Amino acid sequence: MRAASVPQIFDPSRYDVRPLDTEKIHPLFRQRGISERTVKALAPFISLVSDRHNENFSGYNIGFPYTAADSDRVLGYEIRGMGGYKSKAAGTNSSTAAWVADLSGGNGTSVRSVFFCESAFDAMAFYQLNRLRAGENIALVSIGGTFSDRQVLGVMERFPNARAFDCFDNDLPGRVNGLRLMALVEDLPLHIAKTEDGLKVEAKGKSFPLTSERAIYAQVGEHLPVRYRMGQWQPPSEFKDWNDCLLGKRMEPKISPTKLDRDNNLAGKRKYGLKL
Repeated sequence: MRAASVPQIFDPSRYDVRPLDTEKIHPLFRQRGISERTVKALAPFISLVSDRHNENFSGYNIGFPYTAADSDRVLGYEIRGMGGYKSKAAGTNSSTAAWVADLSGGNGTSVRSVFFCESAFDAMAFYQLNRLRAGENIALVSIGGTFSDRQVLGVMERFPNARAFDCFDNDLPGRVNGLRLMALVEDLPLHIAKTEDGLKVEAKGKSFPLTSERAIYAQVGEHLPVRYRMGQWQPPSEFKDWNDCLLGKRMEPKISPTKLDRDNNLAGKRKYGLKL
């Protein structure tokens, strides 16, 4: 009988950590379109990390430290490096911890807006593009692509007077993350299902589809009572995420299949005996 695997626990001694050098900006920030001003503003929440167990690379990558609501202790890192390198430190706690840049100076009760993004680079890009409109008493958050209820609730416990904002990607997973954030913040028991045309939501005896053409918050509000404890501040529709928006990297236009296309596809599957 095979033994059950033991969850890995983050070991801080495995990593050599240095503060970010704001006088010598890491070239990866420039590749991502992140300005020197943005790097300096967020430098207290960013490190340089080197994995002592990596025999193939002895240099330093950019590390975004993960912390939980009840402690400033680092519980892992979201790591980015040159050449598209992307990972998390071994044993990173993505269940209850996240990357949080609290720009209030540590006074969590003064934070009024918490902006949730799927990656730290997206959060930095969002801040750079919207800094003046977003204001000063804000927090930027990266969930690192792994949405967890306790991760989000832990963040909001830090900032009891804040409104959460969905800044997730303009794609199907991003919309699902936005709905999950809404379910937590609004305390709505949403059941989310994928359909051929997008998403369907079931809650409180109601069932309704959601389109990608309009904000999900407005669509849900037409069917269910919401208290507007959450907002949406997503990238413009032609961009997948905020970092692509900063870089001017537009999505390829998608041509939706017509009813005739879907009928022909269904007929083809039936003809060749494919399971539906």
